[in-house]
Amino acid sequence: MITTIQGIRYAYEVSGNGAPLLLLHGFTGSKATWKPFIPLWSQRYRTIAVDIIGHGESDSPDQITHYTMEAFACTLEILLQNLGIQKTNILGYSMGGRIALYLTVKRPELIRAVLLESASPGLETKEERLNRIQQDEALADFITENGLIAFVNRWESLPLFASQKNASGTCERGYSKGTACAKSQRSSRQFKRHGDRPATFALGGAPAYQETSDACDWTL
Repeated sequence: MITTIQGIRYAYEVSGNGAPLLLLHGFTGSKATWKPFIPLWSQRYRTIAVDIIGHGESDSPDQITHYTMEAFACTLEILLQNLGIQKTNILGYSMGGRIALYLTVKRPELIRAVLLESASPGLETKEERLNRIQQDEALADFITENGLIAFVNRWESLPLFASQKNASGTCERGYSKGTACAKSQRSSRQFKRHGDRPATFALGGAPAYQETSDACDWTL
């Protein structure tokens, strides 16, 4: 299905009945990420799998402001309203997890419960955020100049992702701008233990994941 929100076309798929479950994929992914799981999940939930802006079948507009965390969270809110959903569960992987966390923190009244897979609560210091912005801008340039296949090969060579050998996607322009969504996230750690939303963090066993796990010992 395709919907137009604020002049931008977004692709999404809805399956099943029951309590809503919003699904947000990671960087360079698409709603197809969830395809193997939806037949089971849709027996219990009404799943809403969305192509994040610049990914899958959604538009890749030139204006960079459309790719910020704030802008896409607003888009999700409008999509939920259009579907008649007042409150939803939300599952996000990696970048999708960051978006899910942002939406939960900023609009907690929309969220029943949140599950974050391999997502962090953001960077705490201004210096860390500035360094990340520089890294992401360099990554965006690399994708634009070398293409998605070169990016995937580079990404899979990182020790952190040694167990991951598969990735998919087609739009280099959208992906390069999509780094803006990830890098725009400020730390959400100041919201520790200030809420009552059930939150589950699913993380790997590598040391880097353990650091994230330690940082995420809180409720939303």
